[in-house]
Amino acid sequence: MGKKTEQEDKFRLALKKIMPGYQWTIKKSSHPDYIVAEGIQSSGFNRLSSLDIARIISRDGVYYLSKLYGFGRRATLIAENKDTTLARSLRNLQAHCEGQEQKWRAAVSYLKQGRTQEVRRG
Repeated sequence: MGKKTEQEDKFRLALKKIMPGYQWTIKKSSHPDYIVAEGIQSSGFNRLSSLDIARIISRDGVYYLSKLYGFGRRATLIAENKDTTLARSLRNLQAHCEGQEQKWRAAVSYLKQGRTQEVRRG
């Protein structure tokens, strides 16, 4: 099992090409149709984010499941996306996070507004 397959090498090269800001490691798998890679983005000793990407071959074809985790070694899952290509899976994951960001920015703005406006009493 310790030997890397050609599929794992191609997957790792594709990940390095599309997401060069992460350090990629292929995890051991007992099933050849299921390859998982972990990408870590760090600054010094601080883990900023982690990506787990699975390449899965099923009856319906190949698909990619991308999972984004926050900072720290035991970070919680932030978002995930499944799609038929690696690029689309990552792009849609990013789009989802950008949508969440807009929602949170609006919520923060409403809270700030609520604290600074005077309440008019009749």
